[in-house]
Amino acid sequence: MDKLDLILERINSIDTSLKAEIKSLDEKLTSKMTSMETHMTSMDQRMTSMETHMTSMDQRMTSMETRMTSMDQRMTSMEARMTSTEDRITSMDRALRAEMKSLNDKVDHVAQMQKLTWEAVKDLDKEVIRHSDELRAIDSKVKAL
Repeated sequence: MDKLDLILERINSIDTSLKAEIKSLDEKLTSKMTSMETHMTSMDQRMTSMETHMTSMDQRMTSMETRMTSMDQRMTSMEARMTSTEDRITSMDRALRAEMKSLNDKVDHVAQMQKLTWEAVKDLDKEVIRHSDELRAIDSKVKAL
């Protein structure tokens, strides 16, 4: 029986050792599980924070897109006004050129008329001198009679 007692004692010792080891492993597992749960909770909080941040970024992007659309519309409007102004300037330039040509033609016509008038005045002056000479000749003949 001594041998049996010894074996039983040894079995009890191994059993106690195994139970202690199992308890230690169980505690470590529980600790790891608690740590994992804490880590998962932290990750969930980070994910929630990231989702909030992404939502905020989406809102900002939407706001920026709206502002960009508004700026595009203003730029389109400004381009239309600039085109209209350029068209008016081009039209005014054409009208001004036509008016300048008309005025130049009138100035040329006035210069031609002045030239003709001056030639007519010279011709009349020659005629007056000729008639004057004829009148003097007639006057001399009349006085001689």
